[in-house]
Amino acid sequence: AALPLGRLDAGTTRNVGSIEGGSVKNAVPDQCSVQGEIRSFSHDRAMAALREIETLARDRLAGSGAAFELRHQVHFRSFTLPESAAPLRYFDAACRGLGIAPQHVETFGGSDANVLNALGIPTVPISCGMYNCHSTAEYALLPDILNCAALISLLIRTESDAGGTAGIAPEAIKKEAAE
Repeated sequence: AALPLGRLDAGTTRNVGSIEGGSVKNAVPDQCSVQGEIRSFSHDRAMAALREIETLARDRLAGSGAAFELRHQVHFRSFTLPESAAPLRYFDAACRGLGIAPQHVETFGGSDANVLNALGIPTVPISCGMYNCHSTAEYALLPDILNCAALISLLIRTESDAGGTAGIAPEAIKKEAAE
């Protein structure tokens, strides 16, 4: 209860996914393992949320004789593309070519786009419009999936027509969308 979990602020979440320890139910275990996840739009804020865990655990265990070890791994770093980024303009033109209003949405998701952007390759993650993500009630609507498939197909065909240069070819996109 001393460690806030769930949404910490508008751009950060912290959750515990598993707690394991002991081998019998009527004895104090000699060790315990807690696994969780922190996601944030800000890497610095995510690291601050991690330090809060370490500080609380060390403070609570002080003088108890118990040892504490914190191990963490950064799986994904957050990224933001400027509106002027070529991949966003290319995506927007393709959406408009299909009559779809482009939407730029922040997500807590970790995807290949996080890895590619960290490597200096500007990349836009494309979603098919999932709802209640990562819950037992997650679902997607068939029209959204079909629109996403059409968008990806158009982006691939247009890129191929442009000679694989990742250039922006609105005329080609409009031509392809009309066919």
